[in-house]
Amino acid sequence: MAARLSQEDIDGTREATDIVELLSEYISLKKAGKNYTALCPFHSEKKPSFYVSPERQVYHCFGCGAGGNVYTFLIEMEKLSFPEAVRLLAKKSGIRLKEPDKTSGPREAIYKANEWADDFFFETLAGKESGKRGRDYVKKRQFGKTLIEKFHLGYSPSSWDGLKSAAKSKSEDVLVKAGLLVKSESGRTYDRFRDRLMFPIRNLSGRVVGFGGRSVGDSTPKYMNSPDTAVYRKGNILYGLWEAKQEIRKSGRAIMVEGYTDLLSLRSVGIEEVVASLGTALTDGQAKLLARYTEAVVILFDADTAGDEAAVRSLDILLEHGLDVSVVSLPGGYDPDSFAREKGGEVLLDLIKSPLTFFDFKLGLLKKKYDMSKVRAKADAIKEIASSLVKIPDIVKRDLWVRELSERLSVSEDALIRSMPGSSFKEDLPEASVLPAGPQELELRLLGLMLADSAALSLASESLTIDDFLGTASREVFSKIYELKDDGREVKAADLLSPVTDRDALKAISGSMMVAGPGFDVIKECEGLISKIRKSRIERSMKHKLKEMRDREDRGEDVSRLQKEYQSLIELRRKESVVK
Repeated sequence: MAARLSQEDIDGTREATDIVELLSEYISLKKAGKNYTALCPFHSEKKPSFYVSPERQVYHCFGCGAGGNVYTFLIEMEKLSFPEAVRLLAKKSGIRLKEPDKTSGPREAIYKANEWADDFFFETLAGKESGKRGRDYVKKRQFGKTLIEKFHLGYSPSSWDGLKSAAKSKSEDVLVKAGLLVKSESGRTYDRFRDRLMFPIRNLSGRVVGFGGRSVGDSTPKYMNSPDTAVYRKGNILYGLWEAKQEIRKSGRAIMVEGYTDLLSLRSVGIEEVVASLGTALTDGQAKLLARYTEAVVILFDADTAGDEAAVRSLDILLEHGLDVSVVSLPGGYDPDSFAREKGGEVLLDLIKSPLTFFDFKLGLLKKKYDMSKVRAKADAIKEIASSLVKIPDIVKRDLWVRELSERLSVSEDALIRSMPGSSFKEDLPEASVLPAGPQELELRLLGLMLADSAALSLASESLTIDDFLGTASREVFSKIYELKDDGREVKAADLLSPVTDRDALKAISGSMMVAGPGFDVIKECEGLISKIRKSRIERSMKHKLKEMRDREDRGEDVSRLQKEYQSLIELRRKESVVK
């Protein structure tokens, strides 16, 4: 069994991590008074409802209700366990945890296997005799030393056991689970990647989660990816995003290409804000990733029919996530890789700076596909482009594009709107999380106020006991508050949120903390919640007492004492019901 992390390590790592600095690695934060705001990374929205408090070191989204501290954010974003989140932040902060390395879990074992394989492939390309074919290939592709080191490119030997032989001290089972080895039906294992230029794929924390491999010879398939593993889901990762995060933020856009070599060729000519969809169709998860870092995406795919079709599929997915989408049309016969190498960065950058809007790109394709002089064909074309417009969540932008389509193709706006499937075009309602009012939710709201305001903390801790709380999460947090107060230690919100694993509880607590700002009467709200919580406990006692009386009456026993106790509870409830 793995050793547990010490509370000292958990608290020390959290205190060494600034929530604003950490979250800025994932989303674009903007200062808003004492807090920061951003588009929520956990749901699609067009207006920021995600708030971060540097003072309290917590975050909360008023749209979907997500909330917590640095640990809960990493757990949600990276799909980590709590210990993995602590270890990752400790590594970032240079903190050495008091635990033996052997306590790492199965996911960490895969991460370490990938890191080892990444070094093996890199070193093979760099100088080993078995890497000569790889070196010849990168020379032919004009990938320089700086680029190779930046993306840690490697080469997998052509033999069936090049990696396997080098991994003598590694667990074969872990290498299979990491997708580095393949196990045949007979039980024999062999290298998955052979005679390929290797592209390590990193998550948003920079850890290697998988690999892409490009054949340097005639073997098929030309490109091969790691299979899905415990740490890698191809549809949720973009190649090059970790390396390009800062450039994307600075430029205000992301350039989307399809393949690994497309991306590297653009980087080699100085175009850095580029990501690739791992050579497969863009997914909803990848579009959501991009929306965390930018509001604009430029699609740059191959100049052929397949490339055009892929661009149309991709732009619809990107539009659905509220992104402004444009498309660069390369001259026929080119792909981003060949164009960058032949024409150079300046020529390509000129094209990128003046792309077609998604509207003009799709309309251009439809005019080639349909004879617009014929009514039926024109109607079909209108329906196809309208299928893209209906995906735009921003009603103002959507309305403007409808007007543009109406003017371009001489069709009334009303007819266009009525022709759009599943769209009533009613004004979108603002997203907002509604704080529920059940007993446990009232407790969580009170806890949020207690953590946000010292006066509320004193009032509630003097007015209530742990027995007044019904919910497990509430009792845990309240008990910890009492423990800290008794020890004379400071009560810190971020510390108290760390052990809470109930996601709904975290949402309610963090949401309550965030509303306790200027102009909000915390004490009045706190008094009301205290009264309701006490009343709720009284009513639970009354229910229990009434059941006990009925059971005793059924057995023919005396219930006079219970009746008096019941009457006392009724009087207590009446007092709590008086409006203060």
